[in-house]
Amino acid sequence: MGMSVRVFLVDDNDSLQRIPMTKLDRLLHFDRVESFPQYAGKRIRCAMAFLEVAGRRVLSIRNIDYFWLSFDEKGRINKKEWEKGMRLGMELLPSILDGEHPK
Repeated sequence: MGMSVRVFLVDDNDSLQRIPMTKLDRLLHFDRVESFPQYAGKRIRCAMAFLEVAGRRVLSIRNIDYFWLSFDEKGRINKKEWEKGMRLGMELLPSILDGEHPK
């Protein structure tokens, strides 16, 4: 048994597009070669499913994370929006570690 990650982009019409984790990784590292021209200028939902697998057979879903990806006019991740979200997330960390409830 092992773990596997599946990544899906959810379009405006709720259709799913599965993408390799390596492609998402390159997008999030702002690789200039990676882009999704069809999502240029859009904010797209993303689902990341963590699965328990045996071979290629899915045994269970362990967790699913959801987040938004903002694309720039060239279909690449909007770096300003991504960094803004990361900053906001990091601001929550000290209060979580101190036992305070975040706002």
